[in-house]
Amino acid sequence: MSRIKKKASSGEGSIFKTKDGKWRASITIGKDSLTGKQKKQWFYGKSEKEVREKKLKALSQIQNGDYIEPSKITVGQWLHTWLWEYKKMKLQRTTFESYEYIIRIHILPLLGKKQLLKLNADDLQKLYNNKLKSGRMDGQGGLSKRSVKYIHIIMRQALSQAIKNGLLIKNVADATTPPKLIKKEMRVLSLEEQKKFTAAIGNERLRALFILAPNCGAREGEILALKWNDIDFEQNKIKIDETMKRVKNFDPSKNKTEIIFKTPKSASSNRIIDVPKLVINELLQHKIRQNKEKLKLGSSYNDKNLVFCTELGNPIDISSLMRVYKRILKRSGINTKGVTFHTLRHVYGSRLNDLNVDPKTIQSLMGHSSIKTTMDIYVHSSEEKHKEAAEKMNSLLDNQLKLLK
Repeated sequence: MSRIKKKASSGEGSIFKTKDGKWRASITIGKDSLTGKQKKQWFYGKSEKEVREKKLKALSQIQNGDYIEPSKITVGQWLHTWLWEYKKMKLQRTTFESYEYIIRIHILPLLGKKQLLKLNADDLQKLYNNKLKSGRMDGQGGLSKRSVKYIHIIMRQALSQAIKNGLLIKNVADATTPPKLIKKEMRVLSLEEQKKFTAAIGNERLRALFILAPNCGAREGEILALKWNDIDFEQNKIKIDETMKRVKNFDPSKNKTEIIFKTPKSASSNRIIDVPKLVINELLQHKIRQNKEKLKLGSSYNDKNLVFCTELGNPIDISSLMRVYKRILKRSGINTKGVTFHTLRHVYGSRLNDLNVDPKTIQSLMGHSSIKTTMDIYVHSSEEKHKEAAEKMNSLLDNQLKLLK
């Protein structure tokens, strides 16, 4: 192999540029107890600077006594390093929490103690198969294909970083066969079901929330994060620029979880939505009720300027919202199979499509980052449109048959 050898600083060894333009280097990490030969760790990178930094980091770890020989690093040790050192600062808090949960609950118990260098495709494939068969924590069968695919994505990312760090040569996750996801049919309330749902809301304290949800397309976290200054009562608009989440606290000195308000994941989620005047009227009535609660509690009211909050003014936990939602669904008498709160968002997108609103406008109102997402989810043929098409074809055929008589 043709290579260019560059002399490095004292104690660093040499750095090489290979024929394909990449760089590599090595350090001596001791002697083999059986052969007496020197053991080396190799580093690879796209630039001399990248390789040099990797070497210096390893040398510093050796000097400080923190160095772990690559052959002794376990899958668990590497996943911990990758998650906390490489992903913590890049991921959204909720995404980081899901990564941590998947690793701790589903990966470490089966693969955590295995040496990283000895991990092979069979190990990962057995993990996927095992989780599909009996991976649920309640013992009621296997994980969904989506969850197992998520495990695969995490492992592939972690192993890819291990290659960049010179700990592995190849990514064994590429040789596996993760489950293929089958797109589920979206559950949308029919017009008749939507009427029954609206009627079942009655005089619920959060009546305005359940009127708003299927008529603006906002996500549950976006609705719960709304402030009164986000609503333009004159122009009939609402502004979406925040979302509310309950997240895990990794600090043992604090509560296990906490509610946070943060900006949406994508810039397209920041949007202004024109809503029906009737919805604005409902929000006005809700504001009057909330003001009465404030007056009644006085200084005990924790005013955070939230549109939807508890009677004390505090943020509404999503679990509490779901209890009210299920109560309304039960009263409505509609088939609740496949119905989630997110269904109300789909109702909005589907009604827009049924009203022949153009896809680009639907994309903007829904806060989708890609028009493809909008087209895939909402711009499709509904059952009503199928019937309409059949009726038109019937009319056309009828005219043709008349000509034959």
